[in-house]
Amino acid sequence: MRWDPASVIVVDVAPTQVTFLDPGGAPVVLAPVVYLTPPGSRIKVLAVGTPPAAGVPAVAVHVFSDDGPPTGVSKFDCLAALMTQALKTILGRSLFRTRPEVLVRGAETVAQILGPYHRDLLAAALRQGGAKRVRWPEEFTGE
Repeated sequence: MRWDPASVIVVDVAPTQVTFLDPGGAPVVLAPVVYLTPPGSRIKVLAVGTPPAAGVPAVAVHVFSDDGPPTGVSKFDCLAALMTQALKTILGRSLFRTRPEVLVRGAETVAQILGPYHRDLLAAALRQGGAKRVRWPEEFTGE
């Protein structure tokens, strides 16, 4: 598979924000927070990055914090919801774009929170969100 840097989506990961850089449009910047329905009801993602409308009860899950999510949902579920929302926003801009290739930068900034398998978790969440292939900066030495 040939790498085409002109069509790649770059994901800059940091504990306080995740930025998706699309070569064909404006960046998508999200706070790493997923808002879920309150405990006791069927768990549903209400919003990603920004709080839901005023008056809508929601539980905020900070994806890159040590706090655990409510019972019935995992941190990975929340990470995947974050990645899915951003990729949907970008892919919705183009009628013909299919599953994108993604370059992840800054993964080490969340390693302490996500643990030793932080790259595996980020890659799996991006693939679940619609990425065809996930790559890392060091893969480009000599390319």
